[in-house]
Formats: sequence, structure tokens, C-alpha cells
Amino acid sequence: MKRIKLLTLLAAILICGTASAQFTNNSNNRGQRSNSANGGGMRGYTGFVEMGYAIGIGDYNFNRLDLSTTHGFQFNSMIFIGMGTGLKYYFDGSSTGIPIFTDFRINFLDNKITPFAGFKVGYCVGDVSGFMMTPSMGFRFGIKDKLGLTVNVGYDYQRTEVTTFYYSYYYGYYFYDIHKENIGALYVKVGFEF
Repeated sequence: MKRIKLLTLLAAILICGTASAQFTNNSNNRGQRSNSANGGGMRGYTGFVEMGYAIGIGDYNFNRLDLSTTHGFQFNSMIFIGMGTGLKYYFDGSSTGIPIFTDFRINFLDNKITPFAGFKVGYCVGDVSGFMMTPSMGFRFGIKDKLGLTVNVGYDYQRTEVTTFYYSYYYGYYFYDIHKENIGALYVKVGFEF
């Protein structure tokens, strides 16, 4: 767990250092789109609202509905870092989880339509609680000025406690085991950027 925290901190420092090296100090453009005709990225505050569906895979295939919002800072047309929260509804057992995460996004192009990569890392609380991370890839479709639509696919790694029940024919009763497991899922999300 300490290694994961250290790697997350190092990644954040590396991304922030890269972003600050590329950030221009032109005060007239803060919070504005770049002047390119293709509607490139903005600097300043950026928010996202996303909704998706995940299909559980592995031994614990818990399908889930995911709604999240992220708010943060767009350093340039390529790099975004923010914090977010949301709600995960698990259909098996009607359980819920509230993720709290840091969101890193990189746009690969400064175009109206651009591929991007994202990485969320954090912790989920509620019925389903534990460490979470969600790497993703997708496309951003610029609408105008500060608005855009996103479509992405990814993997939802969710570590949580799982209770397994066993029946002993020898003793004639049930017993259970509680242990930590990944209840991972593949997801598709659509979002709105503002």
C-alpha cells in the first residue's frame, strides 16, 4: 500500500512539473481557449460529469452503474489534474460505494476531436469500500469554447472486503471467510466537459 501511495505521489509531482514547465504566463489567456481554429484546450478551471456502465469480470462479476463528477485545473491544451467524487451502484446485492479520487487526464492532440488517456486513483467508501483505480482511453469531441463531450473505455479496479460462505457437510453447518479481493470491471462512460 505504501508503494502505491509513493508511486501516486511521484506521478503527480512529475505531471505537475511537466505541466508547469509547459504553462505560459500569459494572463490574457487564462481561463480561455487557445486561439487556434480547431478549438484547442483551455487553461484554468475545468469540470466533468460522467455516467457509465461496468461489466464485472473475474471471480466476482459485480455489474455496476457509475456516476461521477471531477473538477480541477487544465494546465494547457494537454494536461488536466483534478479531484472528484461520485456514486457506484452495484446491481448484485444492491450495494453502493462513494469514490473519492484524483483524476489525471492527457489529451494527445490540440484538436476539436482528440484521443485522451485518463487515470483515476483514490478510495471508495460505503457498502463497497477500499482502494480504487481506473485507467481509461477515449475521445474528446469539442463543441465550442469551454464545452465538450467525452467517450471512454477502461478498467475499474476496486479492492474491497468479500465474504464467502461455505457449508461443511462434516460438521453440518455454514461458516464464512472475509478477505480482500478485486471486484474489477470493464466500463464504458460518456461525459460532458465544461
